[in-house]
Amino acid sequence: MSATTTQWSEQGLEDFAGVRRYIFKHMNSLGHSNDAEDMAQNVFITATQRLDTFDPAKGTFQGWLMGIAQNHIHRKARGAQVWESPVGAFQTDDEYGVEPVQEDISIAVTEKIFVAERMSKVLELVYQISDARYMIDRSLVLVRECDGDISKASRQLGVAPHALRHSHRTVQDLVQLVDNSLNVHWARRAAGREGQPLSIRELLSCFPESKDDDKQWLRTVPVAILRCGGWNVDQESIYAGVMELTGYSANTCRIMVNRCRWYYHIARTIAEYGTLTDSPS
Repeated sequence: MSATTTQWSEQGLEDFAGVRRYIFKHMNSLGHSNDAEDMAQNVFITATQRLDTFDPAKGTFQGWLMGIAQNHIHRKARGAQVWESPVGAFQTDDEYGVEPVQEDISIAVTEKIFVAERMSKVLELVYQISDARYMIDRSLVLVRECDGDISKASRQLGVAPHALRHSHRTVQDLVQLVDNSLNVHWARRAAGREGQPLSIRELLSCFPESKDDDKQWLRTVPVAILRCGGWNVDQESIYAGVMELTGYSANTCRIMVNRCRWYYHIARTIAEYGTLTDSPS
């Protein structure tokens, strides 16, 4: 594509196809999957109107398209105004004499932006879980102020190291639980399945995954609960059934089943509504 191009080339259309996939991916991650097609069309129209402004000396054509896409998506995600220039962060700003940003770098930067936005949404929901707020506050001190040093953070917080370690791991589980549940919610919206009952597969996919041996119960216990009849069975029968199926002690089973019940209600609410209320997002 040259600086005076007014029509799409075959390579340009291929570049746009890659950007289109990118748009769909990130619109889905922001909970706007139903608007992805409209967003892609808007980006295409804007790019078509401004084809003659593309300057290959300032960056790749796909990077230029990514800049336009980023502007449109940010306006949708944040309500911010789109920059006048379609260049965004992906081409040189002559005023500052910055070197052209290469395509792979621009995509990586944009990925980081959306990861940050996605994490912000997840943490917002996690913080709404009343039982988790004090644990999140502890984790923030551990990560931000103590650089992950358990001993230093426990002294600063006046909390035993094992208690801090436990609460931090719980926060990590909740973050994964909420993130997985949002994925299910947005996938259901994209498939037009809102309002339909959640499947067992969908619910189980919300639970955290871990390769750590001491966290495998996060997958095995929910399955055992379902094999016992699910949450409609009386509590003592669930404890007994899970103990028999997993081999865990009675006390361990009670702790794990109660934790799974807590996770189950969080996952079901977010997967159905996209929030922790009973109102659709």
